[in-house]
Amino acid sequence: MFGNTILLSLLMLMPGSKDIQELKRQLAGLNEKVYTLEKMLAEVQQKPDTSLSVRDEMRTEIADLKDQFRQVRQEVGQLNAALGNLNNRLTELEQRKSTAQLVTQTQEGTQTTVSGDLIDQQFNQARLDFDRGKYEVAETGFNDLLTNFPNSAFQHDCLYFMGMCRFKQEAWDQAREWFAKASSHNPDGRYSLQAQLYEGQSYYQQGLYAKAVGILDELILQHPDSQEAALARRFQKQKGM
Repeated sequence: MFGNTILLSLLMLMPGSKDIQELKRQLAGLNEKVYTLEKMLAEVQQKPDTSLSVRDEMRTEIADLKDQFRQVRQEVGQLNAALGNLNNRLTELEQRKSTAQLVTQTQEGTQTTVSGDLIDQQFNQARLDFDRGKYEVAETGFNDLLTNFPNSAFQHDCLYFMGMCRFKQEAWDQAREWFAKASSHNPDGRYSLQAQLYEGQSYYQQGLYAKAVGILDELILQHPDSQEAALARRFQKQKGM
């Protein structure tokens, strides 16, 4: 299957733990060498100043130690950078592996199983765009989730917010279609009553008053104590329905 091919490729590309362990071992050795050089340098600098030849010898020794010290520091920096790059690559490949595991594609069709942070992040970003009034951008995000991950835990939420994006842009016919899907998809879902309320309002905005009254009356009858029923009664009163 195509999904298994993706997973196999990612595993082949992924750096092994032995590579990282070797880098860490080298880094620890270099840090120990730096410590030793620092200690030797301090001992040389504390030697008694006895003669000109000794002072010259000390200056030469200190200069050599400083050169070694700079070289080791440079090697430590290079190893740190290499280790950081390996860790970044490992993190990236783990994320790609996680994404590949979410979708299993077969020759007969596509079966999608959704979980994990990537889907959460996409939904939260779309919701943030909606809250900021970027309805077209948000609509793209919600629709992408519905298209690529139709069985995700956010399916019902996306149906409702697709309707809200269309509603906010006054595309009443499309809005009521999305609201109808949301209310019928999960009658007990947290957005089902809101979807029914806005579906009725969408019909009203289109001038389909009888249909609007029927949907709002059904909402009030079935859920008389809900906040949405109270809003439906208020809407009907304001519009003289």
